[in-house]
Amino acid sequence: MEYSTFCSTLTQDFTLIDKIGFVIIVATLFAAVPHRFKHPLIPMYIIAGFVIGPMLGCITDQDVLKDVAELGIAFSLFVVGIELDINRLRKVGNFPVIAAFVQSVILFFVGYILVRALMPGFNQMDAVYIGVALMFSSTMLIIKLLSDKNELDTLHGRILLGILLVEDIIAVFVLSLLGTTGGITIPNIASSFIKGFGLFSIAIVASRFIFPPVLHYAEKSRELLFIVALSICFLFIGLSESIGYSPAIGAFVAGVSIASFPFNLEISHKVRSLRDFFATIFFVSLGMQIHFVTSVILPAAIFAFLALFLKPVISFVLSSFWGYGKKVSFFTAVGLTQVSEFSLIIAFAGYYSFDPPHISPEVFSLITIFTAITLTASPYMIRFENEIYKLMSRWLTIFEQISPRMKKLDEERPTAMSKHTIVCGGGRVGMGIVRRLQREGKDFVIIDYNPDVVASLAERKIPAIYGDVNDTEVLEKAGYKSADIIVSTIEEYEYGSNLYMVTRIKSTNPKSVLIMTTSNVDYAVDLYNEGADYVVLPKILSGERTASIVGTVIEKPQEFEEIKVQHMRSVQALEERIAAEKRGMIHTISITELDGHEQLPKRTPLEKRGVHRKPARIMKKKRSLRLMRSK
Repeated sequence: MEYSTFCSTLTQDFTLIDKIGFVIIVATLFAAVPHRFKHPLIPMYIIAGFVIGPMLGCITDQDVLKDVAELGIAFSLFVVGIELDINRLRKVGNFPVIAAFVQSVILFFVGYILVRALMPGFNQMDAVYIGVALMFSSTMLIIKLLSDKNELDTLHGRILLGILLVEDIIAVFVLSLLGTTGGITIPNIASSFIKGFGLFSIAIVASRFIFPPVLHYAEKSRELLFIVALSICFLFIGLSESIGYSPAIGAFVAGVSIASFPFNLEISHKVRSLRDFFATIFFVSLGMQIHFVTSVILPAAIFAFLALFLKPVISFVLSSFWGYGKKVSFFTAVGLTQVSEFSLIIAFAGYYSFDPPHISPEVFSLITIFTAITLTASPYMIRFENEIYKLMSRWLTIFEQISPRMKKLDEERPTAMSKHTIVCGGGRVGMGIVRRLQREGKDFVIIDYNPDVVASLAERKIPAIYGDVNDTEVLEKAGYKSADIIVSTIEEYEYGSNLYMVTRIKSTNPKSVLIMTTSNVDYAVDLYNEGADYVVLPKILSGERTASIVGTVIEKPQEFEEIKVQHMRSVQALEERIAAEKRGMIHTISITELDGHEQLPKRTPLEKRGVHRKPARIMKKKRSLRLMRSK
């Protein structure tokens, strides 16, 4: 009590700037140590708010920070809109869309029914908000964790980003729907759709005809570009509020309207600093609003349990049924074991944006508490997901049998071979190896854990097996005991795929030549110690190749010109191929299509004399390579 009196006396004469400064200083103190251990900071900000608010009473007039906190929401949604990338979905097909919708619907109804059945003190709108809060996972947290583990471009990383992208879109839609005045009725829903359609129509027209000349003029100055982007953001915030939507919806639409411009990421990077500053105040203000009563402790634990365990179970079953293996399905599922910051934004809107509020203080506190619990626990589950997977792998195998797609892929596996080459990984590097093997007339088989890749290879009559190279049964299907060469293009370090293959294969087929790939020098030493015949380190190999090219420039400049033209042709062919993939025309890269020499016509007499034709324009931007040689 004495501490509370002292703190309130200390801050009673604080101005708005003083209160903001006090909030930032306290948030920094609470975040400093957890940051050292890579702990997520959002729960710490919420705890900081609870300490300086309900616990010590340092800031009693909490409404003064409400408008500042809403700027944190607006800038967060603005950045989400700017970075909206539909190409993420194209990389992994329709599964993220289906998984996000199915999982969201199941979790909503589980949460809603649980509240209505077991918590008579909560009304229908409380149940709706709690069900909605369970639907979404944290995009900010997952991107940070995947980036730290260098897994953004792994299969489960791409699937996770696709699901989170769809969930963000659903969250924006739900936020606009819950923002309707007069309750959730069919007329109000229809009115919300009409208003939303009108707002997006304005954004589309402005993005097509108004913003291009304005932004292209502003891009000459970074400061001017930044200010123009903020002006667009506040313009749409004003439009959104004028039609009864929340400022967050307007900020999101503003971000989407400039997402297609080439400098969208530059704008995003500049806005992030503002977002982080105001978002910190937002999360601290959430903690200041918590009414920590005993009646919310048990419900918070129940809903945290649902998010940490029911949500990944649903995701794992869906992923397994779709045809992804147990490892990919498991890592995808573990990545969704948290409640999103979007849930906090929706709860904040339901508590502050309406008079009377949509939800009670207890429900607002409940959502904030179980969100903080999951954001605290989830990173540790993701950090130790490999160890958890090893413990559960034996029991997860049964789920691989539920997918008709996997059964079909298993039936279409190639016939047995001997004295062949096994290529682990059907990506661009793997297909480059396969192209060389085909030229040499060597038998080969590809192992890949992406069912889309394997199905596409099967359509092209390229021998491929679906599965995880950590699975002995998969290696046996590929005939590893009779293979002459095994090449792995997998760079995974934590999962130990390459190390497992080396120890397993060398113990049964010691005469085989094992070529592994890794970006970690220590891991390369481990692979050599276990018996690998050659370990490719991409950065070292790139350095050696670059040094060789420099030597050619010095000693044989004419030969260098030939090498340059040849390489530029290959790069152009690859760029055409990637552009086709982004348009959704092709799911994987076949053998001959990666060969730039075969894709482009032979050189004409003019080209031989040093005059080269311009290659076909690939994209709207003038990025095509000019195959010109110095005379």
